Amino acid sequence: MKHLKLIIALLIIATAANAQKSKVQTAWNYMKYEEWDKAQIAIDEAAQNEQTIGSAKTWVYRGQIYAGIMRSPKYAPNYPAAAEEALKSYKKAMEIDPKNEWSQDIAIDRAGILNNIFNKALTAFKAKDYEKALSGFELVAASDVKDTAVIFDCALAADGAKQTEKAKGYYEKLIAMNYSSASIYIGLSNIYLNEQKDDKAMEIINSGLTKFPENADLSNMKMNLIYKKGDNEMALKALNDAIAKDPKNASNYYNAGVLYSRIANPVDDKGKPKAKPANAEEMIQKAIENYKKALEINLDYFDANYKDRK
Repeated sequence: MKHLKLIIALLIIATAANAQKSKVQTAWNYMKYEEWDKAQIAIDEAAQNEQTIGSAKTWVYRGQIYAGIMRSPKYAPNYPAAAEEALKSYKKAMEIDPKNEWSQDIAIDRAGILNNIFNKALTAFKAKDYEKALSGFELVAASDVKDTAVIFDCALAADGAKQTEKAKGYYEKLIAMNYSSASIYIGLSNIYLNEQKDDKAMEIINSGLTKFPENADLSNMKMNLIYKKGDNEMALKALNDAIAKDPKNASNYYNAGVLYSRIANPVDDKGKPKAKPANAEEMIQKAIENYKKALEINLDYFDANYKDRK
């Protein structure tokens, strides 16, 4: 009798195990005919059962099914996290068995999924849906933590979404990774300016100018910060020091021209004109001289050309 009970128990266990394995097969059959909703139900059951959760095949199929859902116009709207689930499933399959028979297929499909995610994120970014763009860019960035171009996209999207702490983190990470773009210093310093942390903004601007001494935007930001303090002498000294260090930098002369113009035509906090100083004409002449000097160094220097025509 005991033997009979043991045999029955073993049969029940075997039947349960086979039932779960059949779920994997059932999922594959639905997948074959692109019945993604039914395939998803079957494979998720298999992925939660102890009999099949440890099988690489389960997770490969799950990745393929969610990738199919992601690409399906019919089913994708009902599964907004399909791409993420596909990537998670492929990662799990590779963790269970790095040399599984589907590893090459996984690599190809994974690349396609990431490309799909990136393109959708880029479309969202262009449409100024920065939250959606950030979510997509972060998924791509997580797949390759050394891809500075995608991290830069994350920084811009986070900045656009007003997620300033995230944006700061990404900008700072790019600086640490030595990413070659003045935009990261401009973006980060602008955040600090908006937070009224002028000293921190100046620190970032100076750091950026060390790497990009000819960047007009960074130079303008530095001059504006100094000018904001109302110390024209200090601003002129900073510009003259910059010119002395780099006499062939057109942006320094342009910035000097802007500053002399501002001194000649002062405004109040609301942008309304104030009384001109006694030496206004002298300041205007100095402005013109510096704009012309910028043009002598760089004939294509549009900003100076524009100001000179004014």
